[in-house]
Amino acid sequence: MAKSTPSAAKRVPAKGNSKAPKSSISKKSKPSAAPSQGLTHVSSITYKDLKVGTQVMAAIQDISPDALILDLPFNKMGIVKGISNMVDEDDISEHMKQGNVALKSFKAQHRFRRGQLVTAAVIANDGSGREGSIQLSLLPSVLNAGLTSKTMKPHMWLPATVLTEEAHG
Repeated sequence: MAKSTPSAAKRVPAKGNSKAPKSSISKKSKPSAAPSQGLTHVSSITYKDLKVGTQVMAAIQDISPDALILDLPFNKMGIVKGISNMVDEDDISEHMKQGNVALKSFKAQHRFRRGQLVTAAVIANDGSGREGSIQLSLLPSVLNAGLTSKTMKPHMWLPATVLTEEAHG
């Protein structure tokens, strides 16, 4: 048979200690406030917060021949129209003349995939808050507008489009 242990009420204080044992739980315990460690609170954005020129990180939700639907942060959506014209026609014709590039490589279905992360810039916002009311651009010329050698920093995410791959050796 197992011995029964004395209940907490019958415990005897240790020798030399005339006071009853203190509870380890204080009557009023305050939660300790941990230091912020440099973290800041990010509030949810609204469609009205997405002003022209704002850059956002987005994921491609849907691809059609003429447009991309993007998932924006905080469950917002935007649209990129005219994706068939996203590359400068002069660049396309120059590379096609060289025989390096097939035309299909410039179609949206070949350039993008669902779930791909992209950086987009807001180019129009009608302020209605409806899906599709935010028009975005993926063009590097729009995303990098105002970018200078002084504003570029190490490890910066710099949107660009690769037109050709060349091996130099």
